[in-house]
Amino acid sequence: GSGSPSSVPDQSTAKDDATFEKTDAARVALYKVTDSKGGKLAVEQINEKPLKREMLRPDDVFILDTGSGLYVWIGKTATQQEKTQALAEAQEFIKNKKYPAWTPVERIVQNSETAPFKHFFQTWREAGSTGSRLV
Repeated sequence: GSGSPSSVPDQSTAKDDATFEKTDAARVALYKVTDSKGGKLAVEQINEKPLKREMLRPDDVFILDTGSGLYVWIGKTATQQEKTQALAEAQEFIKNKKYPAWTPVERIVQNSETAPFKHFFQTWREAGSTGSRLV
């Protein structure tokens, strides 16, 4: 490259991993999308932290805002309106938050969660999992 060793910043100016992870976790937010209030869809932020798997109720849809993208989690017993309007709500969410139009949105169906999605929830354990052990 065209850089010189003197142009590389000191290690002391970099944030440590723990600080970065704490800041990153603070940006993550969970929102419930529900039509339980008279049939009109409402989006409500869940302010409880840390996020736990138990917060995802099967009768609703949730939007997980990671700061760099959105996950739309669809519960198995969510209403048809919640299921069909979930991605439209995510697009509206992007507009309201003034996120770039290219912000990624991933649709997740209950019991088909991806590892990156599960990473945001403190209490996520696979059935039969006893924790992470190297053998």
